Amino acid sequence: LNFNLPGADGNYLVKYRSRDNVENLEVERSSQVFVDAAPPFSALNVIGGKQYPGAEPDSFYASLDSKFGFVAADSAVGGGASGVKTIESADNGGQYGAYSQPISLGEGKHAITYMATDRVENTEVIRSTQIYIDSTAPITSFNISEPLYIKDGVRYITPESALTFTATDPLTKEVSAGAERIETAVDGGQWTKY
Repeated sequence: LNFNLPGADGNYLVKYRSRDNVENLEVERSSQVFVDAAPPFSALNVIGGKQYPGAEPDSFYASLDSKFGFVAADSAVGGGASGVKTIESADNGGQYGAYSQPISLGEGKHAITYMATDRVENTEVIRSTQIYIDSTAPITSFNISEPLYIKDGVRYITPESALTFTATDPLTKEVSAGAERIETAVDGGQWTKY
């Protein structure tokens, strides 16, 4: 015979006893029981490195030195919670594994999925984040307008000759964070934004 408590989270005092066929009644007993029907909540935690927002929601670009961890909490609905048991994650549809320490990712696209489970086996809906690791530096091209004369690799120009710079961030393993800025310096001077 099964007996279920109401589905709402909270503390319940369950009293119980038994009676035999000749009306002998057991002394009443009781037990405090907490119903935890709410799943925990997990989040991606980025440690160090540099990040830049991606075009899609829940996506971003990150430098190769970024590390990724997870945090989770089991919300105390109705006065208590059983607590987080595990956090599991997977990269690009691979096998889920238990999270134990921050991870590093190689250059390229990473679809990270993760979820937390509490001590009474409530599991949250799988969460996902698209991370684009970019470790390839941009390439800057340099152009000088006329008047220009080149001899033995030396460029001769006039004060009216315009110097222009263009930067592109190459697509490597389907990832390009884009060139953020170009900097220039003349004769060992300070680098300044172009």
